[in-house]
Amino acid sequence: MLVSVIIPVFNGEKYIAHALKSIYCQTYKNFEVICVDDGSTDRSAGIIRNFESIIYHYQENKGIPAARNTGIKLSQGELIALLNQDDLWLPDKLRLQVNYLLKHPEVAMVHSNINISKNEITISPKTSNNKRHKGIFIFDELYLGNFIFSLTVLVRRECLGVSGFFDEEIRLASDYDLWLRMAANFGIGYLDVVTGTYRLHSNNLSNNRLPCIKDDIKVLNKMDVMYPELVEKIPKEKRNNKRFHLNFLLGCQYLSQYNLFSARKYFFIALKYRKNWVPIYGYILLTYLSRDMIGRIKNIKRKVVSLRIEKGLARALEKYLY
Repeated sequence: MLVSVIIPVFNGEKYIAHALKSIYCQTYKNFEVICVDDGSTDRSAGIIRNFESIIYHYQENKGIPAARNTGIKLSQGELIALLNQDDLWLPDKLRLQVNYLLKHPEVAMVHSNINISKNEITISPKTSNNKRHKGIFIFDELYLGNFIFSLTVLVRRECLGVSGFFDEEIRLASDYDLWLRMAANFGIGYLDVVTGTYRLHSNNLSNNRLPCIKDDIKVLNKMDVMYPELVEKIPKEKRNNKRFHLNFLLGCQYLSQYNLFSARKYFFIALKYRKNWVPIYGYILLTYLSRDMIGRIKNIKRKVVSLRIEKGLARALEKYLY
């Protein structure tokens, strides 16, 4: 089966060569590589063209979802794989997942585990999904939190055609949106093995938490409209906890930026989902204080946390020495 590997690239000169090398080191060789240059202004194009047999396409900057959609339209494979410009695959990634899909025609796609690395050093040897992924019909668990890493996904083109491509209006959670639509229509497979490496660095899109959280909320709102019967099957308490968590985090993000009006707005929304959580009232109260007063409270909190850490280390050292 031909696998089409889709890679969106935007100013990726620092990372793209390593990503491409990890594809060409695959033990499964029946693949094509489509690099969609999403308006790069660095040396990415030249680096990509140093690799043989790559389908290179340039377009004006439209974001990762649009670049992936362009790549899928240009591809010929029966199976679609995704890789970001700054991530890596392990050599057996495609072989293991292609074999899985051949043995399990009842699933539309398969995903697996990742390593997490920083400065080329693995800091987390394995992120396992098997506690969340139960069976092949996982819409309910996935609705409560995304545990599918896009760099580990291998999906059947025919099923992608049914569920639709990436939503270009949801730029930072378009993968989460697509996984949920796939899970609403098909079974999803899972291989409990590590098949790729997610590389942490200062330019990771996920570092910008505020728009990421907003997009997660947008995805859930979309699912509520598209699949109300599936959403209603999820216990209301769990749905409320999820909504509370997202809106509370959003409020905290705005509070950290001293955008007190927006922080208050999302703390009040969070309150609707968990009225008996007393600390939320304290956070709401903070939004009525001056910026200077909030800064003082933050400093006190930092000192208390630092003191607790110091006391904990002292106790540990005392136990070790005596």
